[in-house]
Amino acid sequence: MARPARLPVSCPGMRRLLLSTTLVWFGCADVVAVPDGGAALDEGLPPVVDARPPPPPDDPDGAPDEPDATPDAAPDHGPCTTPSDEVCNGRDDDCDGASDEGAVCCRENPELCNGVDDDCDGMADEGIECCAGVPEVCNGADDDCDGMADEGLDCCAGGDEVCDGQDNDCDGAADEGLVCCDGGDEVCDDADNDCDGAIDEGDVCCAEEVCSGLDDDCDGAIDEGGLCGRFVQSNCRIFWAWADERLGPANTSEVWGPCPGIDRFGNGDLGCTATRFDGNFARLSLQGDVNDDDQFGFALLCRPGEAPDLAEWVESRCALFVGYADENRAPNGGPRFAGCPDALETRAGDLRCTSTGFDGRFRPLYTQGDVDDNDDLSFAWICREDPARPGLANSVQRQVEVFAGWADERRGPPDGSPVWSTCPAMHSQQGGEVRCVGTQGDGQFHKLNLIGDVNGDDQAGIALRSRP
Repeated sequence: MARPARLPVSCPGMRRLLLSTTLVWFGCADVVAVPDGGAALDEGLPPVVDARPPPPPDDPDGAPDEPDATPDAAPDHGPCTTPSDEVCNGRDDDCDGASDEGAVCCRENPELCNGVDDDCDGMADEGIECCAGVPEVCNGADDDCDGMADEGLDCCAGGDEVCDGQDNDCDGAADEGLVCCDGGDEVCDDADNDCDGAIDEGDVCCAEEVCSGLDDDCDGAIDEGGLCGRFVQSNCRIFWAWADERLGPANTSEVWGPCPGIDRFGNGDLGCTATRFDGNFARLSLQGDVNDDDQFGFALLCRPGEAPDLAEWVESRCALFVGYADENRAPNGGPRFAGCPDALETRAGDLRCTSTGFDGRFRPLYTQGDVDDNDDLSFAWICREDPARPGLANSVQRQVEVFAGWADERRGPPDGSPVWSTCPAMHSQQGGEVRCVGTQGDGQFHKLNLIGDVNGDDQAGIALRSRP
């Protein structure tokens, strides 16, 4: 019987199977079938190598395993060969046959405020502000130790606290600093009495109107009815002083001769007068020839009256400013005169000024050359804004008017007269032998022209009045 053709020795993956009496070779390009008697077919042939890996003992048929219904808890990363510290990685790092034993994987957990060592470092709740059983408050911490911070609360850090039972400003307290009464009536006390989130809403704070810069009676008007002007007229007074031969104070002074101890004085070289809380004109008679050795001075003083704080405010926040000009150089109107009101007084040049200075003291104003009809005086009533009492400066400035009068040849009205020429019916009269001007409540300087040669037959007048 002829032998079958040889298979190449190098044929990889060659297999042989004995099926009944037939030996089948496969795995290469040629397949040879051998009839019965194949027991001697291997004779003289090289050994056949099976390239397939042997099947595992529990899988004798060599077929692939079916997937396990329940996979292993940790993947198989191969045998442990070099022992090391066990870490949380699913392997047997220390070669003891177990993976991730102990608490190594616990260390990856954050610590919670629950009385348990969550991160397995031997300590419970370390680094956390815990107080088990304490109610949760709006502070960014887990106060009740349930693992959550500020749960169930409406928090807004930095918000204003309102009367609603919540910690609106996130300081750990609810409704602190507020007087709350759910369903109560709102009253004027800077608190949210009816717990609606608004303070003093409605007309609860409406009261009798006073000079305050506010709408006290809630009628939409502020200090209406000339309240501030009437208070100033009834409680404040302006002094007008004069001195010949520079006999008045050389600098800022609380007194001018015997004034303000008395409000009428004249001895030939020194004199003063003052308003008397009635809105009428106080008259001052000059002496001798008025020239560059003469001085004028002014002061504003207020008595406490029924509102001491308001009287103090007027004296320290409002002032009469007086400008002097030679050669008729005074501007008619305008908010400034020779450096005033930024300065309280200036003494050089053809334009000079002085004021009551917001402190109840006299500041001398020096005249220049021979004072006559080419000289002018200018008057302004100015109140300074007060951030603590907004609106009050506007009310007092607007409702107060200072009138100044001048008369030649002693033709002025008697002391205490309610009128001087056409004032106060008019705000200015610049012609004739009797003249006057008013400050008009606008914070501007208003000019008064002097008459002829100013000397001992001239008279000055001053009035402090309320404006409507």
